[in-house]
Amino acid sequence: MTIVLALIAVSANGFYAYQRRQSDETVVNRTVDAVARIDEALIAHRLDVGAWPANITALTAYLPNFTPVNGAGYAIAIRAVPPNLVLETYLQNERQRTGVVNAYPAISAALGAALDTCSDETDCGVSLGVGIPGLETSHQALFLQDGSEPFLGNLNMDGNRMENAAAVVFNSSATVGGSCTTRSIATTAGGNLLECFGGTWRPAGRQVARVSGTAGTGSTVSPPAGYSASDCNISVSGAPSDYNYDSHKGWRFFSVYSSPSGSGWQLNAGVYVKTSGNEFSATTSGSVQYQIICVQ
Repeated sequence: MTIVLALIAVSANGFYAYQRRQSDETVVNRTVDAVARIDEALIAHRLDVGAWPANITALTAYLPNFTPVNGAGYAIAIRAVPPNLVLETYLQNERQRTGVVNAYPAISAALGAALDTCSDETDCGVSLGVGIPGLETSHQALFLQDGSEPFLGNLNMDGNRMENAAAVVFNSSATVGGSCTTRSIATTAGGNLLECFGGTWRPAGRQVARVSGTAGTGSTVSPPAGYSASDCNISVSGAPSDYNYDSHKGWRFFSVYSSPSGSGWQLNAGVYVKTSGNEFSATTSGSVQYQIICVQ
């Protein structure tokens, strides 16, 4: 009889130990499920409001028919850790806490007693960084695929390609000649595509610009907007206005020319007079025709 009772006691202890393990596994699984629900609500709040919530109550609208508790029934709270935040909760024993910590190995930490030494729920706390293992945990790049929500933070493609995009829309505009950051693109207010070259916005792609006109001698002309003199060639033509005036019989020659001046060119014209006993050269008044061709 004594032997039979001993066997029954051992079997009972084994059964109860098995039941406790099963119960602890259920607590861990339900806690992981609850954290996943709260994490989704945190992301939705961040997208809508542009900031993390100050407390768990702020997520009520994002968690319909859901109470923010873990598998053991203890509340899950939010604690700010600028610029992000963590979720914190208590569990009933070490087995439960270890299971939750193991579920989030990269972003979790034990609260209270050291891991493997907690004896009751006041020691068995756990802190989880916002995020689900395998996902980007700081949530600095959050946007919906349909583009209906604003983009938050920096998008780092890290060498990967963006494919199958039907269109890219720029909500702000840049100006040709304005300052910019290298390896950037933008559009003008009119929708023309710009690229950043040498810290300055210029029309995108290889561009050719032609400008022609007439200017008085001594005046300065500039290259088109977005181009520098080094991108351009200038040619000049025409005759001085007083070329046909000659009080002396003899030969007259004229020339028009340009010389660098500031960021552009100065236009000038001159005459060379050679008559019997009279030979000289001088600048003269009048207009000079010019044409500027620029290539980038």
